[in-house]
Amino acid sequence: MEKNELLSRVKLEQRDKEVKPQSLYEVMQKVSDKRKRRGKRYSAGLLLTLILLAKMCGERTAKGVAKWVRLHEKEIREALPFYRPGVPCANTYQSMSDHCNPREVSELAGQFFAEQHQLREKAAQVERGAAESSATVTTTPSAQRGNEQKEQEAGKIPPPAPVAFPQEHWVIDGKSQRGSRRQRPQPKAAQYTLGLYNATRDYMIRQCEIPGKGHERRAALSLIETTPLHNRLLSADALHTHPDWCQRVLNQGGHYLLIAKANQPDLVDDISFLFSAKPSPLFPEASAQTVDKAHGRLEIRRLRISSLLNEYLSPTWPMVAQVFQITRIITRKGKTSTEISYGFTSLPALSASPSYVLHAIRTHWRIENRSHWRRDVSLGEDKCLAAHGKTPQLFAALNNTFLALADFLHFKNLPDKIREFQAHPPLALSFLLHPLSTFV
Repeated sequence: MEKNELLSRVKLEQRDKEVKPQSLYEVMQKVSDKRKRRGKRYSAGLLLTLILLAKMCGERTAKGVAKWVRLHEKEIREALPFYRPGVPCANTYQSMSDHCNPREVSELAGQFFAEQHQLREKAAQVERGAAESSATVTTTPSAQRGNEQKEQEAGKIPPPAPVAFPQEHWVIDGKSQRGSRRQRPQPKAAQYTLGLYNATRDYMIRQCEIPGKGHERRAALSLIETTPLHNRLLSADALHTHPDWCQRVLNQGGHYLLIAKANQPDLVDDISFLFSAKPSPLFPEASAQTVDKAHGRLEIRRLRISSLLNEYLSPTWPMVAQVFQITRIITRKGKTSTEISYGFTSLPALSASPSYVLHAIRTHWRIENRSHWRRDVSLGEDKCLAAHGKTPQLFAALNNTFLALADFLHFKNLPDKIREFQAHPPLALSFLLHPLSTFV
């Protein structure tokens, strides 16, 4: 096994299973490899690292990964452990993909980035505590609290606003891998994946394969049953708007936010009838509004939210706390269009303000904007024609890992960063071999 100074600094000694991985390379070493021992020249962890490295440098297919690694063989062999001469061919990556579990890769990466975000938050809390303790205080704490209480009673300063208790917003959604679809020699439908995305921290928590789009709701129910949701808000599109889905989210300790569409016509009629009249003191409600101007369009979002239907809907929809109407007025190139949609949530009004609910509705689409769109466009997932075995799901899991790394390290422009990695592959390799805390 060859080593250089970079590898020695990484300290790739044997670790106990209970020790948490400190780098993405160590995460890949934990992936199970079901290949037979005979003829296995490269470990699954090494092959996964090479695929991820090549993807960071712009490659999209197994064949492209193999050619890229061959062109950069010298510098890669100096940094990574190879037990034999030569580098893997495209069939080696294909064989490894068929004998490992893409869901395991996704879950290990999700756990890793969850731990990294926790470490970052703890470090930030320590820094804030040190800054507060070093700040000079002109009045004693008890006197200061007394002054604030007197000012609140006099109406000079408002009382503290209630804080929305869900610390994280998770989103569940399915995605079609269009590149896996085939027409010849025999028609073959595209493969589908179901992802659970942390929209607050911007990383994929886990992802699993589903037989097809018609199986998405059943797969989501199974995924919820095995996922703790305490202190978290889970949102989904109208496909999952069903009482069973809401109950399972509540059983896991979470809260739900859903949109009502044509698949629940009675629910849509009830909510639309409530908001058909203008706001009145007889039917109290709250509202919020945002105005955004970007990408050549002006978008106004107006939210009306009420708790008047709670008792009426509770026999069918468990723990419903608020229903809402959201109106989107979009002006683009002098033309204005209006969209109205309805939804409901288990978040109570005392803890979730209208502004918070409006923000949560928009945050739901981060799985499309920050994950699905960038996988298709920036990473070329739709153009990856891999259709055999588990390769499409494995490549999707590694794409999610790259995006999570990019968001954790706050890469401003992903295509520009890929071009930089293409020019300097050792830079991309350093992000895989070293603990992410060294780059923060």
